[in-house]
Amino acid sequence: MLHLDYDITGLKGADYNPRKIDADDLAHLGESIRTLGLVKPLIVRGDLLVAGHQRTKALRAIGVDTAPVFVLSKDTTTYDEVRFNQLHNGTDMDMGEEAAVIPAGFSRKGYHVVNDTAKIAGNMRAPGATIRMEICDLIGRYGSWGGVVATFSGRVIHAAQYALAAKMLRAPLTVFAIPDEEEATYRSFLDREYGVFCYDNLKRDTYIQTLAQLPRLREGKANASALYERFVIPWLKANASATYLDFGAGQGDYFRRMKREGFDAYELEFFRRKGMDRTLDGAATQRMIDRMIARLRGQGRFDAVVCDSVLNSVDTVDAERAVVTLLNFLAKPGARVFFAGRSTGCRASTARADGSSRNTTTTPT
Repeated sequence: MLHLDYDITGLKGADYNPRKIDADDLAHLGESIRTLGLVKPLIVRGDLLVAGHQRTKALRAIGVDTAPVFVLSKDTTTYDEVRFNQLHNGTDMDMGEEAAVIPAGFSRKGYHVVNDTAKIAGNMRAPGATIRMEICDLIGRYGSWGGVVATFSGRVIHAAQYALAAKMLRAPLTVFAIPDEEEATYRSFLDREYGVFCYDNLKRDTYIQTLAQLPRLREGKANASALYERFVIPWLKANASATYLDFGAGQGDYFRRMKREGFDAYELEFFRRKGMDRTLDGAATQRMIDRMIARLRGQGRFDAVVCDSVLNSVDTVDAERAVVTLLNFLAKPGARVFFAGRSTGCRASTARADGSSRNTTTTPT
């Protein structure tokens, strides 16, 4: 339920909030709120601040103790709270191709509710379909929790992904409407990123990487890689002379398949194990490294690099940055780099589908 004048003085921040903000960004955010108003509601459950931590800090810094707030039900799961937190930030990062337009006719700046969301127009093929489906899932569970910023004439300038999700569900849409002539001013504030992601405050139980690897091609299609099947293999067949590296190759199923089919394939897996044992195969890893280095010395970097379910297996931002930096080194200029990851929900659904509980507490690499 949305409350436009909610007391925020007793709210406490969530431990899982991943963003931090320095004094300069906090000052800019406070200036944004003074100039624009709070254009997107905070999200809370009880006295817990689920989403909007930095804006709450800015509100308090400028002496404001009430704000628009969407109140979640008390039975909201912690998992869904984290999704709210991430998607609330995520809707700040529209892909730029949504072209969302809502029914016009506003004449007063501030909050409105558009009920006839079937009339929203936009590019439903815009990038970000996964984000829209996650937003839809939370709307279906908890109601219309988000909002957009739009001009009086109906052009959405902020959180267009949420507008398209509301259209998909025909769910009521909260709109902060502004005069058309103020669009540039609002964009100058809303397009700025306030703070950075930081996960140092989260508890991490680092898992054993080698036990998280799926037997990709040994159990029918249950564990097949969508990245390989839909993108990598078609690209390799269209570029048969390309040299590629599977970075984080797991148990090497796809590498061996592509070698059998005649492709110039290389693999690198730092946590390869011996058969089904729990012992790392250091000799195999050394052979992979030696072969890759020989390739780099003799022929240079790779035409393509595959990074399937690797970035979501690291547990710090620094480790993620290190992976991306290494991939940048391994790929030649103009190379193709393929990324994919898997969510906890995806892994759980796979386990239910094949009747298995194997590795459900780990993240595959």
